[in-house]
Amino acid sequence: KPKEEDLLKRIDRLEKEIQELKGALKNMERAKGKRILQSEEEEGVIDEVCKKLQSLDGRLGNAKSCNDYILSTLKSIYNFIEQHVHSIC
Repeated sequence: KPKEEDLLKRIDRLEKEIQELKGALKNMERAKGKRILQSEEEEGVIDEVCKKLQSLDGRLGNAKSCNDYILSTLKSIYNFIEQHVHSIC
């Protein structure tokens, strides 16, 4: 079973990776001189995922038996990414 600290570290890492992805997309846009993210909404998706991760991070610290809760939250985050990722990539 994963330890709570390990989960928190993984969530933090995921959050950082998503922020780096956003930065990389922005740099690519500047280099190519055109938008890759087609709309504000797509850009907001990345921020929304980070917000979800941060709130999960916060609740993880408080929750005692939260495995199901964590799994369902992570599933919703991944579904959210999957729904929008085809338009980003």
